[in-house]
Amino acid sequence: MYLLNTTDLTLKSFPSPKAPKDGTPFKGRGSATPTYAILSHRWEEDALEEVLFAEVRSYVEGSKRRDCRGWDKIVESCKVARSHDIEWIWVDSCCIDKSNNTEYAEDINSMYKYYARAKDCYAYLWDVEYTPGGRGDRLVSVSPHFAGEPSEWFTRGWTLQELLAPGTTCESPLGPISSTMTFYDRTWKIIGTKTDPGLCAEISRHTGIEGEYLRHPAILHQASVAMRLSWAAKRDTTKPEDRIYSLLGIFGVSMPVLYGEGEATAFWKLQMQLMAPGPDAYDQSIFAWKLPNSRAPCGMLATTLDHFAHSNNVANFGIDADERMLFDVTNEGLSIHVFNGATRAQSANFQTFNKKETIMLSCTEGNVARRNAIIIRLMKQSDGYLRRVQPHELESSPKYKVDKNGGFLGIIAPGIRRHFYVTQNEYDGA
Repeated sequence: MYLLNTTDLTLKSFPSPKAPKDGTPFKGRGSATPTYAILSHRWEEDALEEVLFAEVRSYVEGSKRRDCRGWDKIVESCKVARSHDIEWIWVDSCCIDKSNNTEYAEDINSMYKYYARAKDCYAYLWDVEYTPGGRGDRLVSVSPHFAGEPSEWFTRGWTLQELLAPGTTCESPLGPISSTMTFYDRTWKIIGTKTDPGLCAEISRHTGIEGEYLRHPAILHQASVAMRLSWAAKRDTTKPEDRIYSLLGIFGVSMPVLYGEGEATAFWKLQMQLMAPGPDAYDQSIFAWKLPNSRAPCGMLATTLDHFAHSNNVANFGIDADERMLFDVTNEGLSIHVFNGATRAQSANFQTFNKKETIMLSCTEGNVARRNAIIIRLMKQSDGYLRRVQPHELESSPKYKVDKNGGFLGIIAPGIRRHFYVTQNEYDGA
């Protein structure tokens, strides 16, 4: 990764920091990456206002005008870092060499890690004017386009992971070090930190993210896949694929960066990653989405991130390993092995040919204590394929209930694991 020196504003290459979970310290023995700060900001609408990687030297030498807003952000964030005795800073606009495809892909896949490993994170809200001691929401935009609404910073795709990652605790020779995230207004007045109770509550209200995930990034994996996708569903990016690429760190996966493949293809690939072996491999909430304005039969997998806009309160049940739904993508569609019995599976796989199927997911909407599972209804269509029906709602019913010991109490005979295929429409063979 490239870091910018906060004193002379020159770039220098360093080995990329390792993932926070490996315990590598920010500095000291065992780490080649120095202590650094990081800037989180909304890119200017006019790209010419940002200072890019290849332009840093010309700005430092004064051969380019220095009155652009991008240069001002760099200078001011460096001042803040120096005041905290931090020698290096990472700014996405000027620390990514987009001419090097390999390094660019690494930076995109490592972005969450960069923010998690930074000592300080400065969130610059260009459209907020904070009045210390004033009343009301501290994060309201003064921009004519967002007047009365939260800062535009909260509407962007990349700033989601930039919001979540800081606060990750890493071990160091001097003991645990936890990064901080401080919000600044357009004149670089301090608004507050992410962990301030009052500001945290405001951020939670604007983003739909519960405060516990904002304060403790280490438990982010406990949020269901559907819930994490819902946080991003109403955010935008300049490049459509970035709506998906900006989620990689939140789910701890890597993907090739292929601009031009389109958002739909990138989202399909992300879902394939989430169903592959890994921490989210058996999270059935990936099917807990809905299309409020459509009743047309469809596949099991969502075709756009927008389908999760109403999944913010989907929570997972804890279930045993042998009760997990198994799924895979085949030429016949999505292959599903589902267990809904009250006891452990005891018989061989059973191929179903029923016209109707009901799948009970190991997740619920709202209060987990009620134990009411979300159900997905399937119906065989005229072409002979099963498809999801009633996609306009996420249905749950006391009839489909998970007992307190974690076993499923379904409507089929105990011990039966059913196997069937659900066509994925336009994504068949993708």
